[in-house]
Amino acid sequence: MVIRHSGGVTQTKSEWLKTLKDGTFRYYDYHLLEANVTPIGKERAILSFRATTDASIYGYRKVWKMQFDTTFKKINGEWKPT
Repeated sequence: MVIRHSGGVTQTKSEWLKTLKDGTFRYYDYHLLEANVTPIGKERAILSFRATTDASIYGYRKVWKMQFDTTFKKINGEWKPT
């Protein structure tokens, strides 16, 4: 899993978890604004959602606007992010 931040920085899941543990990234609040699922055939779908997050990133705290698009694949009857 790779996370791409709004500033263009990418991190692996383990790198991102490290920033949570060491306090580089600190999340205070999260609000889901909108979520949509777009099927791509029977075995794939895209989850798109918008949200706001109150977070401190590298010591700078603000409410961040975020948009995510995640592709899912049905594997053994369960939907998994790809």
